[in-house]
Amino acid sequence: EQRKIPLVVSMFPKSRGARLKEMITPSIREGLQTKGYQLVGSHSAVKRCRWVLSSLRRHGGCYKHTFYGIESHRCMEATTSVACANRCTFCWRGSTHPNALKWGSFEADDPQWLVQQMVDTHLAKIIKPLKGAQVDENSFSEALQPRHVALSLVGEPVMYPKMGEFLRAIHTPPYSMSTFLVTNGQHPEELANLPQVTQLYISIDASNAEELKRIDRPLFKDYWERLLASLKAAAEKKEKQRRVARLTILKDVNDEDISGYAKLIDLMQADFIEVKGATFAGWNRDTTGLTMDNCPYFDDIIRFAQKLQYDFGGEYTLSAVHEHSCSALLVRRGLERAVWIDFDEFNKYIADHYNGEKSTLMSVPFTEYSLPAPEWARPTSSTLGMDPQHTRATELTVEQLEAREHAKVAMECF
Repeated sequence: EQRKIPLVVSMFPKSRGARLKEMITPSIREGLQTKGYQLVGSHSAVKRCRWVLSSLRRHGGCYKHTFYGIESHRCMEATTSVACANRCTFCWRGSTHPNALKWGSFEADDPQWLVQQMVDTHLAKIIKPLKGAQVDENSFSEALQPRHVALSLVGEPVMYPKMGEFLRAIHTPPYSMSTFLVTNGQHPEELANLPQVTQLYISIDASNAEELKRIDRPLFKDYWERLLASLKAAAEKKEKQRRVARLTILKDVNDEDISGYAKLIDLMQADFIEVKGATFAGWNRDTTGLTMDNCPYFDDIIRFAQKLQYDFGGEYTLSAVHEHSCSALLVRRGLERAVWIDFDEFNKYIADHYNGEKSTLMSVPFTEYSLPAPEWARPTSSTLGMDPQHTRATELTVEQLEAREHAKVAMECF
């Protein structure tokens, strides 16, 4: 059996008897490295998120800073699998990564080694070279001790067969990092068995099967059934796991069927709903059918969120906005004071969980390590999601300024 074969990691030569395939072939490696990916081992990668430098310069944090309280300059963007079962038209990662339906005979690097190599590479290749690049000195010192990992860089992280051991290694000392894991909903069995993460996302890119096939271009023939099964698997985790429905909106493409989205979100029993405008990624119109015109403005996203809230009959309420990334957050009523995460408390609970509990998830509800958001991070704030200790470096266009004013009017109607 495959699991009896010794694990192969990139720091050691392969044995002659190994029959494992490389996920990252030489051509894929070249393509990913050209796009700035720092490859780790035989199937993983890290890369600098634009918000790391922005936060280091105090020019604004990412939406997760506003929505959930992470420190953007202390976040490592990574993946445990560069392979994916979708070929999404809007994907800002491009099409250089491999496609795969399952892990199969790919090499599986040792999880403890993988965590160490990810963090070491993140510090050596991404953070330390920024010293002196007009960054805040205190923020730079903090960035040398990463506190969060966004498992959303590229590919499908839950495909990695050693994810449980990986999460345990990264959650505990000397790393003690929080985990924000994003899945495309094509691996329901792996999702159902997924151990505790700080926050779990499922991407819902369309409201119906036909639209999902056109937008995500899935490899699985039963892609729709897999998404539905994944949403149900997330619902089964109940209050022990923070669950987010992530909607990436393309103007005039997937922004009409509000009720269809509501049914899928209800199936997931999501605690939070992120509505984000797609970011232009140099799409090839001939192959994707998309242009920059399909990128929504801020007011488009606010109106979409407003319609979604109305369809739910007030079950969700507007919790935060982040104009800088054209996004909005809805929270289930009753959780308004549990939006931000107390990361110190999470670390305590996850340590107790690993030391004594044998269940997949922690025994405590996530509200035990949650906090109310500060005033500046609420939708009523005049900063529209910008941390008041930061200053935006880029000026808004005339169209963006108009969208801001329209969005303000729309938010008064929530």
